[in-house]
Amino acid sequence: MQKILLVTDIFGDSTQLRETLSCIGVNAIVVSPYSECKTFSNEAEAYQAFLATGGLDAYYRRLLQTISQHKVDDFRLIVGFSAGAAALWRFVCSDHAAGLAQDLEAWLYYGGQIRHELDLLPKINTVLRWSLETQFDVWQCHQAMQNKALVESSVLPYQHGFINPQSKGFIAHAAADFWMTLEAYLQDRLQVSVA
Repeated sequence: MQKILLVTDIFGDSTQLRETLSCIGVNAIVVSPYSECKTFSNEAEAYQAFLATGGLDAYYRRLLQTISQHKVDDFRLIVGFSAGAAALWRFVCSDHAAGLAQDLEAWLYYGGQIRHELDLLPKINTVLRWSLETQFDVWQCHQAMQNKALVESSVLPYQHGFINPQSKGFIAHAAADFWMTLEAYLQDRLQVSVA
């Protein structure tokens, strides 16, 4: 099984997420804003719980703590969604990421809070996948990333949260495309490491 670091959105870890990872043969270290699995009835409730844990700053510290407990070079990929993408953006742009394997990549999906830290520069290859947003100009963020070294940026034609079935922006076919892309990417990486 391929090993990745996956940093969740404000809904955190879930049985459904674990089942999906298992189905595609991915061994993930899952980082969540919460110390246990939680169930939320809607995004507003999840957001309030996220803020109660200390918000993005606390999530970033939690991410650093988790990373310090593992050998990051063992990961094939690091992936973040929403608040997890924003926390991961801070990590890949920090001195903590300097010196990581050159072939390690970070995939950051709909990390809207990245808009507050557009001046940061990543230390590893980073793929930003913005979603359509109503609260800020996502195209401006995308443009700000166009000439940064180690960054590939694009805006996808989906709403925020399109990969997470708990999100109101969930789109089943887009989520399925993401998981198939992840599985194919990891299979390619496995073949390269065996060759």
